[in-house]
Parts: sequence; C-alpha cells; structure tokens
Amino acid sequence: MSLCGGPGGWCCPLQLGTWYGSPVTTLLLLGVLLDSHLLFAPHVAKTLAQASQSLHALKVLKISGLPMRSLSTVCRATLVARLLYASPCWWGDISEADKLRLQATLRRAVAWGVCSGPPLDFADLCALADKALFHSVMGNQHHMLWPLLPPLREHTHNLRVRVHPFVIPIRDRFTQVNFVRRMLFAKL
Repeated sequence: MSLCGGPGGWCCPLQLGTWYGSPVTTLLLLGVLLDSHLLFAPHVAKTLAQASQSLHALKVLKISGLPMRSLSTVCRATLVARLLYASPCWWGDISEADKLRLQATLRRAVAWGVCSGPPLDFADLCALADKALFHSVMGNQHHMLWPLLPPLREHTHNLRVRVHPFVIPIRDRFTQVNFVRRMLFAKL
C-alpha cells in the first residue's frame, strides 16, 4: 500500500503493523503535559522548573529595588498564576509529594521576601480556582463543560439551600480525580 499525493506527486510506501518513528512519552495539551500513563508528573516537574526561574527573576527585581507592594503583585501575577495554570484539570490527580513540592515553592517565595501578604496555601488557591470554574460552568448552559454535568434534579420543596441543583452520582474511586465529580461532592 502506498500513500501518494501533493503538488509534487510524492509517494510514501506504507506497511501495516510497522511504526516509523519513536513512541511518544509525553503529550502537551493546551500547556499541560501528560505522560504515557495519563499522569501529570511531567507537568508538575516542568511547572516547578519554570517557577524556579520565575523566583530567580523576582529575586533580581527585589535586588534592583522594586517596591515590596509591586514585587508582591508581580509575584502573584507570574509565579502564582504559572503554578495555578489549569489546576482544575490536574489538581485531583497529582500525588501528595507533588502537592508538597508546589507548596514548598510558595513558601520559598515568601521566605525570599518576593511575595508578601497573607500566607499562600496552594491547596486553598486550587480550591478557589476549582470553585470559580464550577460556578462558571453552572451559570452557563453553553459552557463546553456543561455536558459533563449530571442531569438537574427536580425538587418539590425548597426547605434548604443546596450547593448545586444536580443529581448526585455514585461515589467511586474516580471521584477525587475527576473535576466535575470532585466539585459535586465538595460541600456534601
């Protein structure tokens, strides 16, 4: 079998069952790295390496005389934003060791004096990002994540305030990994 085409009339022989190339070990999807086992360890490693570079740049800004208020703003806009990028996607699926490594980066930023204000807890920041995304999805039926939500539950009474109006799915081992399921069980 051969594949032919193109303006130059090129032709490429194909053999079924033969692989021409090396297997891919990581996949970059919208800035998030996945490994061949669909784990986010490469993403965390890459993020921590970039955060280390950002910390060095923030340290240079501090030495250059940038005021502390401005330095803290730059830290939150660069370092914290980089660490939190797409966190609802990967936060539930990383190991505790990776979570501690991410928290250690924020502690290092405070210890070096490049980020002031209230202490930053990475788990709380990720929970806020999760909550913001979930409320965005709940408030917009045209959101691309809306079809992943379970059906709406019909209530015949309104005696208490509910966290969300959706049917509660059965809890299983994927509950803490999946963003939608994690948010459905967040306040229960």
